[in-house]
Amino acid sequence: MNPTDVAPPGSRVVLAVDWLGSVPDEAKKAIARIEEAGYQAIVHPTTSHMLDEAQMLELVPGVAAIIAGAHRFSRNVLERADELRVISRHGAGFETIDVDACTSQGVVVTNAGWGTNSAAVAEFTLALILAVGRRLGYSERRLRAGDWNFRSLVEGDSPIGRTLGLVGLGYIGKAVVPMAKAFRMDVIYYDVRRDEAFEDAHGVRFVDFDDLLREADFVSLHVALNEATHHMIGDRELKLMKPGAYIVNTSRGGIIDEVALHRALIEREIAGAALDTFESEPTTADNPLFALDEQVVVTPHIAGVSRDAKKAMLEVSCTNLLAVLAGRRPKIVTNPEVYDGAPA
Repeated sequence: MNPTDVAPPGSRVVLAVDWLGSVPDEAKKAIARIEEAGYQAIVHPTTSHMLDEAQMLELVPGVAAIIAGAHRFSRNVLERADELRVISRHGAGFETIDVDACTSQGVVVTNAGWGTNSAAVAEFTLALILAVGRRLGYSERRLRAGDWNFRSLVEGDSPIGRTLGLVGLGYIGKAVVPMAKAFRMDVIYYDVRRDEAFEDAHGVRFVDFDDLLREADFVSLHVALNEATHHMIGDRELKLMKPGAYIVNTSRGGIIDEVALHRALIEREIAGAALDTFESEPTTADNPLFALDEQVVVTPHIAGVSRDAKKAMLEVSCTNLLAVLAGRRPKIVTNPEVYDGAPA
């Protein structure tokens, strides 16, 4: 498939977005844009965060373009995608897509970029810091169970004046900084690329990864999941953290070794964890971390899906998709190699 070719009129475009029904007006706009461009818009009736391979194999034949969530596009699935030209992720991550297979088949992979939901993830990060530090979820559950007197026993750690360690200073990490500063937090960060201009402008301090783990009262993860970051928080790293420290993950679950985290919490090596993402998603009720009710706050991968963020992600992913179908190169291309040798 040549990515600069224009898709024929009537080509099928699938919107496989689990939260599409929660923003009906924006969904109607996206469908109208697709149809006005001359294509057939098909809303896949999914309420699942991730379709399994059998569902994907059934979905992709005869489809020219897909606006997709975290659905897994394996090489096996892509080989069945006989007319596929573009996979447009409505989020930023693309670890569930076999990008090399897409490139070899001329399929453009594009995403909505970190900027579309960075504010939503940043504010959720602060919410989780408050929730795990002040034990909001545990206190609510005790009260719902009828235990009012628990209030005299509960302990909580305020973020005021504490040290926040950001692992990753991209769009989201940078968006967290002014929110954390409102709580008078001392912000330190580690990233493979240092940003001295941002340090000077916002009063944050760059430190080595190990030093961040040793110094921070709250460690917050904001990196993409790849071979370098998989299980970057494991036994060694958790042992470096303070006994009273908390770890917060609104990034990707595979960044934390959950077995190591469970052990560290059981042995009180750290005080608690707030997790919006998990190694295997959707995670299930028998996840051992769920049993650590007092120490762990969990949410179902919702940090980036505020109403405003959903609208922005849908608009950008639709724009990217339509650009490819029209033979144009979108602003964000995950696999730019797909255009190597293609006509300009």
